[in-house]
Amino acid sequence: MAAPKVLAVARGPLAADVTATPAHGPPVRVVVVSAVRVVAVRTVRTWLQSLLGFLGATVVGAVPTDPLDPQSAGMRIATAAGLALFPAFVAMVMNILELLAKLDVTQPELRG
Repeated sequence: MAAPKVLAVARGPLAADVTATPAHGPPVRVVVVSAVRVVAVRTVRTWLQSLLGFLGATVVGAVPTDPLDPQSAGMRIATAAGLALFPAFVAMVMNILELLAKLDVTQPELRG
């Protein structure tokens, strides 16, 4: 059985994956990821979720598109992709602020 993974944002001396063996329980592998990667993954995930939601809204008619237009499917996808940009942007800003707040707590000397 593989060791369970724990994701951690890169902070302090940890620069690579580390395997820890606690006194009780199986060994745990800590996978260190950068803050930029965390924000990027969360932003893309929010965009994809929003895209699916807006695509569903165009299919049921909540977002108007012309059903007789032969390019209607492409317009629906383009409309949904454009509408999904705003929630993804908000998610990116919120995740950056969350990581900055954690940095503020862990390294108060950077407050200025």
